[in-house]
Amino acid sequence: MLGDRIFHGEAAGGRCAICHGLDAKGTPNGSDLTTGMYIWADGSVGGIKRTIMHNMSIAPGMDGNFQSADVDAVAAYVWALGRQNE
Repeated sequence: MLGDRIFHGEAAGGRCAICHGLDAKGTPNGSDLTTGMYIWADGSVGGIKRTIMHNMSIAPGMDGNFQSADVDAVAAYVWALGRQNE
């Protein structure tokens, strides 16, 4: 799955796991993405996508050069992570 690969730094220069953890359960630098509750988004795929696009401009090491399909894939992956316990 492309979103998983980007999240874990295996594609598109993704660096999500550095702050959110390999298990996406968060670190002191990034929130837990597995709870389905998000600090900066309403929980919709679109809200998660907007947060990713905003954070690409401020996150360490992110250059904001993801393709639209990359952002879509990561947003869908994060959305799915938040619903794995439903």
